[in-house]
Amino acid sequence: MFSSIFSSGKKNKQSTLSARRGVKLALIQLEERVNPAGGPLPDAPLFASQDGVLHVKFTAQSVTTEIDGTSFGDVYTYAAELISGEETPGTTDSKYIQPTLQVQPGDRLIIDYGNSLPQVEDDDGNMVDQSINLHLHGYYGDHLGMS
Repeated sequence: MFSSIFSSGKKNKQSTLSARRGVKLALIQLEERVNPAGGPLPDAPLFASQDGVLHVKFTAQSVTTEIDGTSFGDVYTYAAELISGEETPGTTDSKYIQPTLQVQPGDRLIIDYGNSLPQVEDDDGNMVDQSINLHLHGYYGDHLGMS
């Protein structure tokens, strides 16, 4: 349900791992209360193409969040922004539930992907950008580019 990632920097690795476990546990406990097993999932916002184009921007970012009165730092999530297309709000305003992207055959989908995550120290002590990836569910593409 929650689409967040957590800091993986080398500095204070033990405290980072401990905080990561705490955030995951808090998110799981919150999800179980908000969405008991078998209960309906909240509807994600819908970004749909308009006039044959859907243009969105996702930016990976580090945020501080509060869950049940406990503050957690270095929680990684994505900010989603609709550049062009049509938006239908979801039933939640959670920053962890990302929008559903909907295009029709022949439409153009443009995804800008930004990285605002803090740099981390590599094995040689150099500060480097953290890598990110695009993770999709339910993507159906035609190998001939006709989808």
